[in-house]
Amino acid sequence: MRPPIRVTSVTTATQIGPPNESWLLNLLEGIVTELDFNSAAIGAVLDTHYSAQGVTLESVDSFGVPMGSVFAATGPARPGPGGTIVSDPDPDDPRGPNSHTIGIFQNGKGGFNDTQGGVRATFQHPQQFVAIDARPVFYTGEHAEVEADSVPYLLIFGVPPKFTKPHQKQLPLAKINFPLATTDTNFESWQTISFLSTSANIGFIEFSCHYKGTNADVYSYFDLLRFAHHLPLSEIDEVG
Repeated sequence: MRPPIRVTSVTTATQIGPPNESWLLNLLEGIVTELDFNSAAIGAVLDTHYSAQGVTLESVDSFGVPMGSVFAATGPARPGPGGTIVSDPDPDDPRGPNSHTIGIFQNGKGGFNDTQGGVRATFQHPQQFVAIDARPVFYTGEHAEVEADSVPYLLIFGVPPKFTKPHQKQLPLAKINFPLATTDTNFESWQTISFLSTSANIGFIEFSCHYKGTNADVYSYFDLLRFAHHLPLSEIDEVG
């Protein structure tokens, strides 16, 4: 039986070790790097913010075409007294009421779906384990029903090959959907979407929320990006 993962905290995005070498330390020790997006102000560009940890970020459309930057974003919110917006007080949210997420809008809005775009995380070195936490929300408005496949998802891609044909699209190794159905009473809760490969062959990932454009609008917030180069997963190195 595998022992529990020991959690250690790193409070800045520089992690430990010399600059740009923290990825190497994690690679050698089997550490799970965890990014919580809290070290940047809402609306700050995150594209190369975590390059020292071995990952770069960008926004992409539903076809995987790069669109631009990604940003530190707000977490889920709800209407407060007088119509004001207040932070989500969910006591089961490990990120806390003021935690940041990752988004594709420069104004710092957190939720999005794949009609608007998604996030691509490209690793400096291939990884074996990846995970992202997602919290979908839906707005019934004029539509009360939610499409069954309007759920957050994680696409796993291998190391990009050298294509012989121009503009040839790389196919994903796997697609992992949100673990709860839209009819589940806990659907609008934080859940982890993860993938463990048989080897360190994950070159990059993309995540968003599927929305068919019919029935109730569905968006998702994303937080706590985690990745590791090999097993066993010895501990978690938390990065703001």
